[in-house]
Parts: sequence; C-alpha cells; structure tokens
Amino acid sequence: MAFLGDFERVLEFIKENSAHPLIQDAFVRSEISPSLIKDYETFQFITPLSKQKLSEMHSAGTLLPLIFAGGYVSKIFTSPGPVYNVKGERYEHYRFYKALEAAGFMEGDIAVNAFSYHGSPAGDMADEACEKCGCAVYPLGPADSDKGAEAILLINANAFIGTKTFLFKCLEKLDGSGRLEKAFLMAEKLTEDDKLTLFSDYGIKAYQAYGTAEAGLIAYETAGERGMKADTDTLFIEILDPVDGKPAAEGETGEVVITFMSGTTPFVRLATGDLSFIENGRLAGVFGRTDSSVKFKGVFIHFWVFEKFCEEQRISGRLEIYNLSDGSDTMSLAVSSGDTDMIGAAFYNAFGLRLPEIKVDDTISVSSINDIRKQLNRR
Repeated sequence: MAFLGDFERVLEFIKENSAHPLIQDAFVRSEISPSLIKDYETFQFITPLSKQKLSEMHSAGTLLPLIFAGGYVSKIFTSPGPVYNVKGERYEHYRFYKALEAAGFMEGDIAVNAFSYHGSPAGDMADEACEKCGCAVYPLGPADSDKGAEAILLINANAFIGTKTFLFKCLEKLDGSGRLEKAFLMAEKLTEDDKLTLFSDYGIKAYQAYGTAEAGLIAYETAGERGMKADTDTLFIEILDPVDGKPAAEGETGEVVITFMSGTTPFVRLATGDLSFIENGRLAGVFGRTDSSVKFKGVFIHFWVFEKFCEEQRISGRLEIYNLSDGSDTMSLAVSSGDTDMIGAAFYNAFGLRLPEIKVDDTISVSSINDIRKQLNRR
C-alpha cells in the first residue's frame, strides 16, 4: 500500500485530539465510532473530505465554527470554491521554510515575493518562510513583469519566489542584468528542461514544492534527489485509487490524501484532488487532477465552481487552458451566447483572473474545462 509517514503517530494524534470539532466531524461524516479505528485497515473507514465538501461546509456556515472552536487562529484566507482557510501557529502551520532551506535560501539573501498577499495564503506562506530563514523580502505581490524586473534591479535581489511563467517574463525584461541566482517556484509545473534553461541561460538554481492552502507544505525538492521529500513530521500521506478510494500500490498513480496533524486544523483524510505516486519513499510530483478542475497561474478553477458560474450567467461555456509557443500558459473561453464584456467581468469577479479571449459559439451545449497542457508538458 502506498503511503508516507508513521501511521502509529496518526492513531496517537487522533486519540489525543479526539475532542477537536474537526476530528469529531470526520467520524460523524463517516458514520462510525472513533473506537473502531485500530489500524490502517480500519482507518480507511473514514470518508475522505473533498475540496467540494469543504466548499459546501463553508456555504452552509459550518466550517469556520468547527475550526474556531478547536483552537487558536492567527489569520483567515480564502481560496476558490469558495473555501476559507486559516493559519494557526506561525511558521509551523505552513512550514514552507523547510522547502526554502532546501532551495538554499539563507540569511543575507534578498528575495522578491510575487505571490499575492491579499486574501490568498500564498504570499504569507512564502513571506514567513523567508523570515524564518533570515532572508529579506520585497512583497511585490501580483504585478506585471515590468514592475517585477524593476523591483529585482532596485533592491538588488538575488532570489525570486513566484510562478515559473512570471519569472521567465521578468528575465526577458531584465535582458541579462540583475543578480538572481536562486528561485523557489510553485503553482505551475517546473520541468527538468525548465530547470536546465534557468541554470544554463541565467545562472539560476530553481526548486519547486507542493502544498495546499489548508495544510501548507506537503512535499518539496531537495538537491540531487528525484521527486519530492514529503513532510512526514506533520503529515500522513496516502495515495488512493481515484475510482474506488482504495489504497494504490507502490508506484501506482492515485489521489493524494493527507492527514494534517495540526492542533488548529486537524484534517483527517483531506482529499487534495491532485494525482501523484510514490517512488523510492518520495512523492514523484503532481500529474494532474482527479476531475476537470485546473490550476492556472496559481489559482484553482474548480469545475463545480465554473459550472455554477455558467449557470448564473445563463450560458454554457468551454474553458480551455493551453500553452503558447514560448511555453507560458494562457486560456480562452467560448460561450454559447451573451455579452462577452459582461461575462469577462463576471469571470474576473468569480476567479480573480482576466480572460484574454472570449468568443461566442452557439454549438456549445454542455459546460466543460479542457486542460490541453496535459498533452504537452505533464507526465
């Protein structure tokens, strides 16, 4: 069976935190008694908690009360769904300092952080990790590449945090100037070819990590090793067959399901919706989603949210995510009818993303999301 972490610690953690409302909810939701859980086989009686279920709990007004009843909360964020996320203990809730340390971030470094500081947890995840490592931060947040390149030069930054696409755009504007030498990238797949290009053409060593808004860091790259090291100090990670929910075998691709041993948000069997497999005791990477939800420029567009958006606009829509010739990602939306300007504004309000292209195609009768990138640059 494919899992990473110490299951005996999971049993001990559940026992010690059995009074927490989130743990109680896991057993109520699964219609079982905590006394049934004796080993990994019986642990599988707990129904995994999906992102869609989290969104429904938020809409029903039950999610945050469960969390706030369980302990200290320092910050509240939101993710598409919508799902409200909370941060507990500083540094240790998100734990991204472990990934930055592995990427060589250290005292004396100056980093530009291009992740959002407003509403979304990504900016804060990276910011506090830099502080823990002793690295100074310029909180750029979302900006165009002109401002990104200007910031890199003005503060003499040697480190970058953000998406691969934005980094490459900044490097084009820099045109060989600046002293960037290291990068920590998330929210988009970073291939070995990308890393080679960044190092050979720009002298930048780039690393990536994988995490979620609910549980922070899940796994991260380390020098000279294939795959990603899982943060099993805080997580128990399972790979489950996305069809029947049973444990996948070693090396088989399945859904990443995590148990987050946090006193603030002890999520038991949280289903991430991401696909991966375990190889040599490490996560091999992230290779798509269990449904047609996609991540674009760090933002999840969940299918059920897109479907609701189309219903509210009284349209059917086909959203396509694809690669441009330079390797960057873009998207387009085709709709069955309607005012494209109004639809574009509504899409931005719903997802915080601007559509470069909207066209009308009256043959569309069913809403869908098509991620064409999978055919080009994903395993």
